[in-house]
Amino acid sequence: MHAKILLVDDDPRSLQNLGQFLRSEGYDVSESCDGSEAATMLVNEAFDLIISDVIMPGVSGLQLLDGIRSFAPKIPVLFMTGFGSIYRNQMIERGATDLITKPFDLNEVLSKVELALLMR
Repeated sequence: MHAKILLVDDDPRSLQNLGQFLRSEGYDVSESCDGSEAATMLVNEAFDLIISDVIMPGVSGLQLLDGIRSFAPKIPVLFMTGFGSIYRNQMIERGATDLITKPFDLNEVLSKVELALLMR
């Protein structure tokens, strides 16, 4: 059985495209369009990997990461952002696994997903 991945992004097109791609690669994917909904999902379901946008209204990706680390410190978290260099240090210091820069290359995403899942 392939890993269970939670995708979090406030951009519906990005969420749908990445979700379809990862499903086509055999992953079990759940989607959330905001950080607070994702936090609720994380309390109620077990995930092997989280892929989240950084900048979202309400609960940001960094706030979501802080919550994840408080109850599930070993779940790998990949961030997606168009502002990679600005947030990279903050993300890594707070426990993010890696960063995917938008617009993303699907082969790069797949490579980072596979590596993150191997490292858990």
